[in-house]
Amino acid sequence: MAYLTNEPFLLNVIKREGGLGSMFKLITIPLGVLLLTGCIEYETNLKEYQTEQSAVIAWYKSNIKVIKGLNETQELLGWVVKCGDFYRNTSYVVGGVSNPLREREVSKPRGCTVVANIHTHPIPLRGMTSDFFSGDDLSASKFWNMYLLSQESCKVRRVRRGKGVNSQYGEVLGYVKGCK
Repeated sequence: MAYLTNEPFLLNVIKREGGLGSMFKLITIPLGVLLLTGCIEYETNLKEYQTEQSAVIAWYKSNIKVIKGLNETQELLGWVVKCGDFYRNTSYVVGGVSNPLREREVSKPRGCTVVANIHTHPIPLRGMTSDFFSGDDLSASKFWNMYLLSQESCKVRRVRRGKGVNSQYGEVLGYVKGCK
């Protein structure tokens, strides 16, 4: 949609298409369909893991270069999907520090269910900390297990589904080397 910033082009399209009303239809119909249907942003990876935690750790390790490239306003987001007796992780999305979590954006094979959200917290500004679950993270833990890698400490934390309401720090599961 970069062409919308090109004024002469936009004016020519408006004239050619019969005025602003037609231009509005050209833009809003595809946008409306997109909003109603949603977008698949997370593709489920094929590799299978024995445990949810091993799928999480593998996701962090496989995306470590991207994680290291994030700035103080970015987070990396992904999911864990349970397929029978195995777990799979998804591709990642780079988001801001406040992100909508929509299970419908996960492309999952038939018979698989989303069981956990995986995300990072950025290295904070000096004098601040991000080494804990936010209020939004804890609210989301009503629906899924939540995993957090804080780039501040490289700790991997977990809050279990339905148990996060009073557990801002969750349980520390381990560390990912070189996450900063």
